[in-house]
Amino acid sequence: GFADVPFLQAMAASADARLREFSPQNLANTAWSFATMKFSDVPLLYALSSSALSPIRDFLPQDLAITSWAMAVLVFGHAPLLDSIA
Repeated sequence: GFADVPFLQAMAASADARLREFSPQNLANTAWSFATMKFSDVPLLYALSSSALSPIRDFLPQDLAITSWAMAVLVFGHAPLLDSIA
């Protein structure tokens, strides 16, 4: 697997800085990307979860499924996000 931790940390920081610009699909894809690499950057996950709350009504079912799956894979429970998805 891919284990270049400094690179993944840099990618997480870059994504974190731009989350406000992301569409619901971008948010879901970002969560998916980190989950497929099993790289859990807690500050990014908190920021991603918080950023998804406001536009949650605009998420397509696929975006909701991907985001839920990613959070489960990364064992990250953000109660407000999970409640809003449910």
